[in-house]
This record gives sequence, C-alpha cells and structure tokens, in this order.
Amino acid sequence: MIALDTNIIIRLIAGEDHAQERAVLRLLAEPSAVFFISDVTLAESAWVLGSLYGFSRDELVAAIEALASRTDLVFEDRVRIRRAITHLQAGGDLTDLLILARAQAAGCSALASFDKGLKKKFPDFVLGPK
Repeated sequence: MIALDTNIIIRLIAGEDHAQERAVLRLLAEPSAVFFISDVTLAESAWVLGSLYGFSRDELVAAIEALASRTDLVFEDRVRIRRAITHLQAGGDLTDLLILARAQAAGCSALASFDKGLKKKFPDFVLGPK
C-alpha cells in the first residue's frame, strides 16, 4: 500500500499542473495498487481546495465523495469519512467532524473546545471550558 500526500490529492482533483496530474494518474493506474489517505491528508486537502483553490462546499463534497467511492483508496475509517461528508453537506466543517469522530473512536468522554458552533451541533459531547 502506498500513502498519498496532500499534494498528490490536490493534483488529482484540481489538475492545475497538467504534468503532475498526468504523473498522479499514471501512479493510480498501476494494476492492483492500493493507496492510503489519512484523515490528516484528507482534512488538509479540503482546506487547500477551499482556501487556495476557491472550491465551494458542493465542490468539496463532490471531490471527497469521488475519493471515497474509489475502490483503490483506503482510509483510516471509511465510515468516519462518510459521516464527515454528511456533516460537510449540512454546513459543517470537515476537519471539525474528523477531530470529533477521532476523539469518540479513542474512547474520549468529551471534546473540549471553544468552538460554539461545534458545541451547538454536538452538545452531548463537546465541552466548553469555563
């Protein structure tokens, strides 16, 4: 299995550097190859696409769904990625949901955060320090 860095994901999705995009497509076309995308890589990719490339929420959702539907890509937790996509579609932040889901998976009883929006969406899990 080969791990993919953020810049590989960006070249695949944004395609602004055609030579690098073709190199990524050749890499992904390797027969029987399997590739790994970490939560951190996915979160950073979403940030780069939204902040630097101006992707809308709908475009981000479509891009992440396209990645999640590929059978040659492995994620830390595909169910967590699907939840993050749903949260993003509903107006949430992909990174926030990944942080929250990782905390839950680690057995944490709460997530301490000053993010009022996150506390409002997940009042039973997000703890606002006082």
